[in-house]
Amino acid sequence: MNLDEEMEKIKTHLKSFDTLTQREKLDKIYEILDNNPHSLGKRENSAEEPTQQNKKLKIQPTSTPFIPSSKSSASITILPTKEELPSKSNWTSEWIKYLPELIQPYVEEIINVGSDGHCGFRVASLFAKGSEGSYLKIRQELLDEINLNRNFYLKHNHFFSEIECEETLEIIGTQEEGRVGRGHYMVMPLTGEMLANAFQCPVFFFSTQTSKGILPSFCPPNDNPPIFIALISEFDHYVALRMKDPFKFPFPASNCLVEWRAHAQAQAKDWEKNLQ
Repeated sequence: MNLDEEMEKIKTHLKSFDTLTQREKLDKIYEILDNNPHSLGKRENSAEEPTQQNKKLKIQPTSTPFIPSSKSSASITILPTKEELPSKSNWTSEWIKYLPELIQPYVEEIINVGSDGHCGFRVASLFAKGSEGSYLKIRQELLDEINLNRNFYLKHNHFFSEIECEETLEIIGTQEEGRVGRGHYMVMPLTGEMLANAFQCPVFFFSTQTSKGILPSFCPPNDNPPIFIALISEFDHYVALRMKDPFKFPFPASNCLVEWRAHAQAQAKDWEKNLQ
């Protein structure tokens, strides 16, 4: 067997897929080779080898405690666990360029989470539960929220049909620990409406493709910390943001508040005043 020829065939075959599918298939190859799950560009337990795409950028999941912001900026400490990884400040500065330019000056820190397909739910867990480890509980509470207020979400076109609602329940519904496939990745900003209502807090989503601020529709204002979540599109990975001031930054897609004002319950409408 000519190994070089076989490798070329594999490369050609991989190139026929989109980037996400390439990553999934390479993950499986790595897992077969060394019996250890990997995520291309986002390895969880070891420093990744530099490639042309990521030689300067290395993702390090955090295992340190997360202290969410409330009415004032909180102190969050997150340090790399590998000596060869960039320092906290350098790591954040490397990633800031992947956020929309509008929000970059207002971000104090970009906080990474595990990259196992649960990353969006891990970010929500950081803010709602104080650590990323309760991501399966986040999934369950989102299911409960959708089932409780299904008619509301259908009436106000958060879901355009019962089919879309059922598909969303299926995406969120897994209770499988460890790596999950693309079919269970968080979908944003759609899930933001349910996050805001399930955890009774504003949700601010940022990506270079679209950004949106979402306020709760049912509850009156409270001191629950907002959820700041960003999608790094280049790596299909969600991260948490700690803002310099969690109440002073450009409200993303503020025009969406017109629809929110029309359907939010009376006790919820003071949320907007609190953020002005």
